[in-house]
Amino acid sequence: MTETSCFHSFRRGYSLAASVQYDLSIRRRRGLRPAALLAGLAVLASAASASAQISNVQPLLAKEAEPGLSSAIEGSLDWLTGNLSLVILSGSLITRYRRGRHLVFFLGRADETLNAGNRIRFRHLEHLRYRLDVVGPLQVEAFGQIEQDQARRVWPRALVGGGPRVTLVGTEKLDLALAAAYMFEYQHVRVTGELDDGESELVHRLSTYVVLTVRATSILKFSETFYVQPRFDDAGDLRMLSETEMLVSITDHLALKSALFVAYDSSPPLSIRKLDTGLKTTLQASF
Repeated sequence: MTETSCFHSFRRGYSLAASVQYDLSIRRRRGLRPAALLAGLAVLASAASASAQISNVQPLLAKEAEPGLSSAIEGSLDWLTGNLSLVILSGSLITRYRRGRHLVFFLGRADETLNAGNRIRFRHLEHLRYRLDVVGPLQVEAFGQIEQDQARRVWPRALVGGGPRVTLVGTEKLDLALAAAYMFEYQHVRVTGELDDGESELVHRLSTYVVLTVRATSILKFSETFYVQPRFDDAGDLRMLSETEMLVSITDHLALKSALFVAYDSSPPLSIRKLDTGLKTTLQASF
């Protein structure tokens, strides 16, 4: 069984996962302050993960950043037993810095999947984004990203881009924003014995997204992000991502979060499927 086929096989399994997150916030004139400690136990989680080309950072940016610097560190462990014995280790670092109209956001993420002690997948991603409030609902964004994904045969992929973002609705109950950006992308295909081994491409894409957040009640929140990224010179080369999240606050310190994604890549590397789906539900406790 190849690394890729093995990965797609275990996507149908279920897992028990534990995660720990620690937030540090630096506020003006307050110095360093531990803001929150989050610990979660996944009560129902599929082993699927967002292996599509588009990485959605909008839910992480939806939280209004406090003036100054704030950071979060998260680690998780998924342990699957059954037809395959799998261990999935992951960790991420999220950093925000806000000053007046300026917001800088950084995400670093890495995960590794082991089958009987053998690595069958490794990937990492670093994403840097700058957002400027221009006037009223208008903002501009600039971003850069680099990633490697062993299972998707992307080794590496790098991109830079930027463009306008407009908040169409911004109320206590509802947020709706639309963005469009030019994106320059480089991708190299990892050597795994396929006909496209070692191929590289430089492409220009239009990256658009719409993000909707609905605060239905004081304890229930929904968010939906939809990305479309066609190539400028070939509209048939298209990537799309739909990601839906639901957050239920059970108490002040306990919440249930579910996330569903559907991702499509019309021209993936050989042996990689065009469609990816996944669902994960997590019980979170804060202290």
